[in-house]
Amino acid sequence: MNTFELLAADQDAAIRHQVERRLRVARQLEAAWHDAPRPRPRPVARRIRARLGEILVSTGTLIAGPAEDCAPADALGRPA
Repeated sequence: MNTFELLAADQDAAIRHQVERRLRVARQLEAAWHDAPRPRPRPVARRIRARLGEILVSTGTLIAGPAEDCAPADALGRPA
């Protein structure tokens, strides 16, 4: 293996580790959701859903890679 291949393998391992860690946190949040008293208090439900959303977005970004290849967009996400 050359240096580039070694660096790519290290980067893949680091990404895999981060994804696994985030999935572990997502599973913990799912367990907390099921263990929460019913009816669930709105602030608790909102916090759990927000955190799960953050995990999904950040994990998707990790898997997809940086958005440098995407067309530029304005603050509202519309193509510039």
